[in-house]
Amino acid sequence: MNLFKANKVQITQLTGQLVKANANNSSLKTTKILRNAYLEFNSKSKTTNNTNLHKAISYALDREQLTKSVLQDGSVAAWSMVPQGDATNPTTGEDFAKEVGNKLKVNTKAAKSYWKKAQSELGKKQISVQLLTGDDDASKQVGEYMQAVVKKELPGLTLTLKAVPQAQHIQMGSDKNYEINLDGWSTGLYDPADFLQMAEYGNALSFSNWKDATYQKLISQINDTTKYSEKQRYDLMIKADKYLMQQQGIVPLYQVAQSNLVDKRLGGISFTALSGIQYQYAYWKS
Repeated sequence: MNLFKANKVQITQLTGQLVKANANNSSLKTTKILRNAYLEFNSKSKTTNNTNLHKAISYALDREQLTKSVLQDGSVAAWSMVPQGDATNPTTGEDFAKEVGNKLKVNTKAAKSYWKKAQSELGKKQISVQLLTGDDDASKQVGEYMQAVVKKELPGLTLTLKAVPQAQHIQMGSDKNYEINLDGWSTGLYDPADFLQMAEYGNALSFSNWKDATYQKLISQINDTTKYSEKQRYDLMIKADKYLMQQQGIVPLYQVAQSNLVDKRLGGISFTALSGIQYQYAYWKS
């Protein structure tokens, strides 16, 4: 930031509160990227494998409040597992995420109902679970927000927080050494299947060990690219995303945004959801 102000660098990325502080800066460029942050629940534990617990936590969260009032960094509320801008309907051109619809709207009444069901199924009135996060500012803010919401909306449920450095976070996720894990995924291609696979049981890239026969069948069909047409595969991916959101096997929170300050003397700089900054047509304005 200081180097940018001193004209020693022409582009600098901002995170966290620096984005909010520069909201009115005409040099600020914010782009929604193809990365979702989401919650994974360890199915090895009876408590965190409980579907009604997943739903209770998910519907208690106000993702609009989380992104606009807590993070304030340009990130937007997730609607489903697949972020906006990832794919379009091959027939109509409609955005994939918009076609799935917003399946993650806050609903505290439903959250309380699911929580009561979870308490009944688990045979406990008081339950404590731990949320594992990275130790970066955004992750810790999400954890603190969730902790406050759970305390307010789901009486009897206690959410403790454990923030660790990135390398340790990745290792603990890979080892399934968590109860609830704040994770995320960035894709390298325009294909919703790349996000949907993060809920696939046995996928080496996924730290989730959620297992559901219906979902596994849908993923197998999606991966069989020789059997289904482009439109058929697209429809299967829509079905899979809707089913995943119905079951809340993984609970998406928000789509990440990337914010940069760009020197006004530079032209030809572009930003894409997939690959970030594009420099190949950059030039100095006369």
